[in-house]
Amino acid sequence: MFYMIVKFSFSNYKSVYKTIDLSFVAESLKQLEGNTIQTSYPKLYLLKSIGLFGRNGTGKSNIVKALMLMKDFVLESGVDSIRHNLKIDNYKLAKGAADHPTIFKIQFIINGTMFHYGFELNRGKVRREYLDLVMKTTSKNYFNRIDQDIEVANSFHEGHGKSEFVKDDSLFLSTVAQLRGNVSNSILEWFNKLTVITDTNYLSFTGKSAKIIRENRYQGYLETLLKAVNIDFHNVEINPVNINENLSQLISEDLKILVKKYGSEQYKILTKHRVAEEHGDMESVVDFDLNEESAGTQKFFAIAGVLLESLYEGTPLIIDELDSKLHIDIIRFIIGVFNNTSINRHGSQLLFSTHVQEVIDDRLFRRDQIVNVFKINNQTKISTMFKDGARHDVALKSEFQKRSDVNSTPVNQLDLFNWGE
Repeated sequence: MFYMIVKFSFSNYKSVYKTIDLSFVAESLKQLEGNTIQTSYPKLYLLKSIGLFGRNGTGKSNIVKALMLMKDFVLESGVDSIRHNLKIDNYKLAKGAADHPTIFKIQFIINGTMFHYGFELNRGKVRREYLDLVMKTTSKNYFNRIDQDIEVANSFHEGHGKSEFVKDDSLFLSTVAQLRGNVSNSILEWFNKLTVITDTNYLSFTGKSAKIIRENRYQGYLETLLKAVNIDFHNVEINPVNINENLSQLISEDLKILVKKYGSEQYKILTKHRVAEEHGDMESVVDFDLNEESAGTQKFFAIAGVLLESLYEGTPLIIDELDSKLHIDIIRFIIGVFNNTSINRHGSQLLFSTHVQEVIDDRLFRRDQIVNVFKINNQTKISTMFKDGARHDVALKSEFQKRSDVNSTPVNQLDLFNWGE
């Protein structure tokens, strides 16, 4: 299966008021054509990676959070306690913004078939929702919803007779999927395959890396990946730690659903370090708990399994604050792996955010892969280097720095202090 993002749009969420369109559609450039993916749609090529670059506070993470929120709402719309706890933070710096809906739209491809799906939320209710099948030259609407009025096309058979089961604060798509609709379930599976890693949740993916090593999935390439970035331990020992099943009596039904979904198995991870003996050339091995390793080592181990899974299964990977705790050489390595044609053979895509401009390199990026995130009048805006008119024969890093300075209003921090006489 191939799971690809074509375009993600949203508005009226956190620092974004007017619509932001984040597109993976490649421009017609001659540089680094291997950084693109050919799709089954005529003349449609998608980017293998996109970097969100910008200063702190420009709203890079809010773009990632918007995509994560859309994913969570689609997947958990049918779970009452979780749905009710999903918080929609609309833009707060414009009068009347709370009266306008927060809008999410996404175009994506599942194994060669493109869909366009979107919904609008306002004051905890779903105000609009729709799903279109995008064909080669036209599109076909599967359903269109305004509040509780849902029109279902004849071709969307699985949606017939399901409207009465939809609550005003849940999604029709999620409801149909729960009732075993084939198309809707494949779409929920696409969202489920969309992995979002942030600087607060990355440790939760550690178990996936451990499980991949223990099961020797992907032909042992995870160990190769760890060595490629010069992680200083030479081997890993994985020991399962099972959660006491009696605990299941103490948790709610909704939590049981999540435990069943994500698994209850935990692992104790020991890293093996070689230690030279004081006399002679013999070496001994010392075990470290993974928690004793550096924060950067822990983070890379945690995301390494997800990274491999994305590459081998052709699924999108989103990493917010990629630079956090990781050396710039590792950042370049991760981006390079996704852009590499011989490694990324299944249409995997990487979206990441960072404020480290040193990673911008003409040998690594095309002009349409570099997205400048900035603020104008307290609103987050984006623009690619290509759309900003950057020429192909200029150094991307210096050109980006020049343009990011234009789009910002830096403050001399020393002027904020009253130094006295």
